[in-house]
Amino acid sequence: MEKTRVCLIVDNPLRDLDGLILVSWHLSQMDVDVYLVPMYVQATDVIAIKPDLVLLNYLRPNNLNLARKYKSNGINIGVLDTEGTAGKDSDEFAQLTSSLGNLDLIDLYCFWGGDQYKSFVKLNKSIESALKVTGCPRYDFCNEKLQPILSKISNMGEFVLINTNFPVVNPRFSRGSDNEKEAMLKVGFESDFADQYIKDARIAFTSIIEVVENISNKFQNLNFVLRPHPFENIEAYAQLAHISNVFLKQEKTSIEWINSAKCLIHLNCSTAVEASMLGKHSISPEWLNTPALNVPNPNLVSFHAKNEENLVEMLDLLIKGVRLKGHQKIKESKDEIVKSLYANNDGHSAKRVAEEVIKSINNKKTITYKASNIFYINRAEVVFYLRQLLGYKIFSFIRNILKGKEEIAKQEGKYFSTNYVKNKLSKIQLCLANKDNRSVKVEYASQLNFDKNRSLSNKSIKIIYNKE
Repeated sequence: MEKTRVCLIVDNPLRDLDGLILVSWHLSQMDVDVYLVPMYVQATDVIAIKPDLVLLNYLRPNNLNLARKYKSNGINIGVLDTEGTAGKDSDEFAQLTSSLGNLDLIDLYCFWGGDQYKSFVKLNKSIESALKVTGCPRYDFCNEKLQPILSKISNMGEFVLINTNFPVVNPRFSRGSDNEKEAMLKVGFESDFADQYIKDARIAFTSIIEVVENISNKFQNLNFVLRPHPFENIEAYAQLAHISNVFLKQEKTSIEWINSAKCLIHLNCSTAVEASMLGKHSISPEWLNTPALNVPNPNLVSFHAKNEENLVEMLDLLIKGVRLKGHQKIKESKDEIVKSLYANNDGHSAKRVAEEVIKSINNKKTITYKASNIFYINRAEVVFYLRQLLGYKIFSFIRNILKGKEEIAKQEGKYFSTNYVKNKLSKIQLCLANKDNRSVKVEYASQLNFDKNRSLSNKSIKIIYNKE
């Protein structure tokens, strides 16, 4: 009997990979063959692998045709949204993620928390049976049981972490703010709001650089690590690299950096919630905030600096180990947010996702989704057949000639190695293993003998139960 196959689409490795590796580990314990597929090679790799289910990183206009193609090939469609708390609140999140339509494609939708689930159900009662509250796997590492898996950053000394969140005005994977505005409009934001957001973000971006320059000068015996959002261009902060106690870093996960930091400075960044889960204090330079930029939840778990002088005072106290006024209120806010939006952060989100994936496969409908041929007259379809015809190596060679360095770098930034996956799985195994746990084997999917192996990239990674 052929083994169950599952493809997990990896959006940005710096943010999403570790959580999906944890899901993969749980699935491998269920004797499922799991494939970690970078999003830029999914169009052909998923079809070549022929999984029973593909777990998408989202369902948006830019991947709707792909979802239809998967469905027409008899593949179950699951969604674990990488932006599972997007919007100002759960109702806005539900509105943004439901406005696309074609929700009949979905066999499984995994929600980070109960509030998002309830808001989504209100708008999409017809697919309620496919909607499940699982939590978000990447936050499992914030739970005490799984924290030992996190790499400890020991070569930075005592440091304050500064996480930025300005991909709209400092994009790494698009050509500029115009492209980012277009993306905002596609998911349902109004044009006036998008314009205001971009304007305010540009001012805040410049101001944050000035703040880092000033506070690093005030605390010359303390290191500051500035970690741009994974979708930001790190080179935009190059002027800070010349300061002796400021370090620009974009490797490792935000959770790993927070876990090793003295405290966090941010402006409307969801990593503040991660910090609260890890028992770390966060400070928001609130004088830079605006109604357009404001994101409620990160601010509810952060101390608010009313100006730069106030920020310096707060930092000084935190470094000395002094508890700031308002600590208890922030803890209560954290507890409520984690309960309602993050499935209590009990460390079992990845396991629940894996279990719901198996249930969805077992409940698979016998009727295959049929789509109109008009859906397939698109660029993705042309690329798919060209790659089948030419094979991955020849196709990639031609593509790299035709595409600019910017586009190539964009794609390369979202690939990952078998060594990284192996190392992370080893840590998971040590943390969770018992006598019944099975070891796993990791290899590139391109080494496997599929019918459409010529079109398979050398980027997707397979994780299987090792019988040896």
